[in-house]
Amino acid sequence: RSEKRRLNSEIDRLEGALTEAKNSKPKHAADSKSAGLDPAGIAKLQEAADEKLKKASQEWDAERARLQSQVNRLEGAVAEAIERSNNPMRATQSVKEQFEVELNRVTKERTELEQAFLRARTEWEQEKLKMTGEMVKLRRAAQIMGKPVPKEDAPEINPKVRDLEKQLKESLAEWNGERERLVQQIQKLEESSRQWDAERRQLNDHAAQLQQAFVQAQAKVQGYEVAARSGTESSAKTEDIRKQAEEVRKQKDNLEHVFQAARNDWDAERRRFQSEIERVGQQLQRMSQKSEGVSTEVVDQLRKQYDQKLQEAIEQKTQLAQELQSASSLLEAERARLSQQIKGQKAEDEGGVDKAAIDAEVARIEDMIRQIVALIDDSATDLSTVIRKNVEKAELDAYLKGILFALGRGSGL
Repeated sequence: RSEKRRLNSEIDRLEGALTEAKNSKPKHAADSKSAGLDPAGIAKLQEAADEKLKKASQEWDAERARLQSQVNRLEGAVAEAIERSNNPMRATQSVKEQFEVELNRVTKERTELEQAFLRARTEWEQEKLKMTGEMVKLRRAAQIMGKPVPKEDAPEINPKVRDLEKQLKESLAEWNGERERLVQQIQKLEESSRQWDAERRQLNDHAAQLQQAFVQAQAKVQGYEVAARSGTESSAKTEDIRKQAEEVRKQKDNLEHVFQAARNDWDAERRRFQSEIERVGQQLQRMSQKSEGVSTEVVDQLRKQYDQKLQEAIEQKTQLAQELQSASSLLEAERARLSQQIKGQKAEDEGGVDKAAIDAEVARIEDMIRQIVALIDDSATDLSTVIRKNVEKAELDAYLKGILFALGRGSGL
């Protein structure tokens, strides 16, 4: 839109200069016999204007092709990123929608620029035809009047020519500056997209590792609990269980250490993102003050996008912290309960195993797992419910494996 306004103002200035030249020519012809029209100068001016218009058209076509290739490359990158990410929790849906909105916006702006350029070129062609007709009329009038052709350095013509050339140069410089600013904005958007994709993959990988470690530790604890309930192990087995419980505690401490390191890295990355957002905001503010090409709407939109990405990352970090906290509390409770059962085992005699109760427990756990799987496979289930049910399913699977292992029906953990 700003480019359209500049083109319209440029056309208005050219029309004013042409009208002023038309009004000044009869006055000069009446005042002095030596003054007259320079058809050769007008022809040179027209040729120079046509050449500059042709050059500007070629540059615009090249720039449009380059922007089109960049948009296509961005679309390909988005499609490739979506294909690479195989996340069952469908975390990439929001990112895909953001990229689609951004691509639609860029396509709309490109279409508006093309339409503005075509309208400006059509207006220039019409103005060129008018100038050609006026030049032919003035040349015929000069031939009929028999006025001598003024020299090339006549003071009545050279200032106007110089003013027109100066205006054309200023317009070309403004267009080049606007093009450079658009290229820089596109590069910044690409860089931000790459950084966000890398950060999102890193967070997803770390969350998967934490969840896997939590499930493994929980399966071990439940297996040890089932083994302690069976009451058929010897004192050596009890000592081995105690050692394994200590190993589970060490694993929990290692997980907490890893999460603390990841949280520190995330805090540093968040601070870097905030400083980058502030720097980009300052640059955009300076650009908006220097030129009308960058509007406040674009600045607000970019800031909202950065804030939204930062908010999503913070929510993911909070979710990971909650999962780790729940895993730590669960491990601590299981360890305490296992310790109490081991102490009670020493004081109690060996007892038999109620197979009917165990078979009923196994059937109950299998039925719960089937219900959870059916709920997860339902497409109408919310994403939060799917995540929570996945955790419950992992816990039940670990518990069932521990029971089967203690009874000698499974292959072990």
